[in-house]
Amino acid sequence: MRIGFVIHTIGLMGGTERTCCAVINGLVEKADITLIEVVSEGQPAYFLDDRIQRDVLSTKHVSLLWSAPSLILRLYRLIKSRNLETLVVVESTHALYAVAAARLAGIRCIVWEHFNYTVDLGKKSGDGGGLLPQNGQMILSH
Repeated sequence: MRIGFVIHTIGLMGGTERTCCAVINGLVEKADITLIEVVSEGQPAYFLDDRIQRDVLSTKHVSLLWSAPSLILRLYRLIKSRNLETLVVVESTHALYAVAAARLAGIRCIVWEHFNYTVDLGKKSGDGGGLLPQNGQMILSH
């Protein structure tokens, strides 16, 4: 099986990056794994198995909202060139473009949110609690 994981960047030292590295390092024994970063912040902060392929969608920081059309196209092309069968979106904000790219490519898409529904990162954008997955839960779109 060929699985792609989309994350904003793997170069930060947060829990999302650590968990992503642990999961893909564990899966590399059973699947071909491609780590797809929106933008690279350099080397991974945590160990990554050498068998994991790395790709980057952009060479500079991008607005996920305003760059969605170009990100959809870039990710779609990457899905096709790597012959991916499943796309795992590590942060739900990246579902804005990644789900569309996976649907265009005709592959499964799993949106994985590392936070839980009570985390708002200090932003006062309203209570979306019922709309977000709980910690560890995955949303499947096919």
